[in-house]
Amino acid sequence: MQYTGKINTDPTVMGSMRDAFCEALLEAGSTSPDVFVLTADQGKSVKPFAKAYPDRFADVGIAEANMVGIAAGLALSGKKPFITTIAAILMLRACEQIKDDVCYQNVPVKIVGHGGGLSYGVLGPTHHSVEDVGIARSIPNMTVVVPADAREAKKAVIAAIDYPSPIYIRIGTGNEQQIYADDYDFRIEEPVILRPSEQVCIMANSHVLTEAIKASQMLAEKGVQAGVVNVHTVKPMSKQSIIAAAGKARIIVTLEEHNILCGLGSAVAEVLSEEVGYRIIRLGVPDCFAPIGSREELYKEYKMDCQGIVQRISSILKGA
Repeated sequence: MQYTGKINTDPTVMGSMRDAFCEALLEAGSTSPDVFVLTADQGKSVKPFAKAYPDRFADVGIAEANMVGIAAGLALSGKKPFITTIAAILMLRACEQIKDDVCYQNVPVKIVGHGGGLSYGVLGPTHHSVEDVGIARSIPNMTVVVPADAREAKKAVIAAIDYPSPIYIRIGTGNEQQIYADDYDFRIEEPVILRPSEQVCIMANSHVLTEAIKASQMLAEKGVQAGVVNVHTVKPMSKQSIIAAAGKARIIVTLEEHNILCGLGSAVAEVLSEEVGYRIIRLGVPDCFAPIGSREELYKEYKMDCQGIVQRISSILKGA
């Protein structure tokens, strides 16, 4: 899908994915009495919904596994439960219940992990969420969506309300650069072409998509036409949509705020593995525990910032 709106490149125009999530919940709660919200010791993050609809909200405390089980029961009763807490904790601590109670029974629980990727960079590896996408996409019946900005996060949550099967939406935690305009048409499963590809196609999602856009601009100044595609849905992912999004490019660079194993890069490589002529380069967190540092510092450390992306693509083109 080609995005026809204006891409914001002003880094001072910010939006909070978590606030957008709360706004979407409030809208959903006002139109659907079946929307319930559960959280695990993160009540402040969904306080507006809790205040507006206290009979449809519960903070279960530090009991993530119990929260998942309760949500599965609500879904089996015809309700539309959202569960949310810190992504790094939710997807690992409650993985068994997500697999058995939610996905095995294929009930439409909406799982929202906040603080995704390196959002909590200064809190270290215990709070870095760079395995969650890989875990989620490995479980049958699970859909995995990784929004890039606040508008996309809100639209993803709204799209999830009536989604018929389990869905994991991974969002940031603070202010992220706003990319899309209000008229952005989000659709689960459909990659969004932000810049058409010629020589190179950068496929990215999450907050790091802003670095891909900046890198594309920098490469254009060097005479290199690098397209940018937002692959917000990591699962399911169709070969046809990825090939269409790549356009004429035969060099595909994936960029993700995740371990380079099992996430976006792996998913793209899997769908293109039977195609001839593509070279796939994966950028992200290497298979290691990232050190303590700000998000920006860690981007630079692993060459996930725009300068690092440009350097990597330039070196590839020189050796191509």
